[in-house]
Amino acid sequence: MSRFVFSLLICALLGCGNGAISPEDEFLSQVMELTNLGKTELRNADGLIVGVDVSVDVINTAPVSIEAPFVMTWRLRLANGDVLALANHRFGEDAFGVSERRRVHLVLAFPARVDLEGIQDAATFEFE
Repeated sequence: MSRFVFSLLICALLGCGNGAISPEDEFLSQVMELTNLGKTELRNADGLIVGVDVSVDVINTAPVSIEAPFVMTWRLRLANGDVLALANHRFGEDAFGVSERRRVHLVLAFPARVDLEGIQDAATFEFE
């Protein structure tokens, strides 16, 4: 998917979390760009899908380094909005520089399914 679509997903899902999003978290979600998405279905011996392997580049588009630790949460959502699976990646104390790119790899596991029709990806960012 393109950067534009990921930006829209992030912006559209800002209000879909478990609680209110602080102005700092909203800023973070607006400046972290996702690109170069790779997804691989994980199947069991019966051929059913039991997970998704996700790889994506995260880029800091802010005009400043991000100094505080933060977490990216990747969710797979069903058509009704329920979360099928989620995984987190923590960006630690080391500064995330201006225009810096980091490759993130996540594995999301879920109960066996025949297909992923209607499943949507959503990524959010929150300071710790």
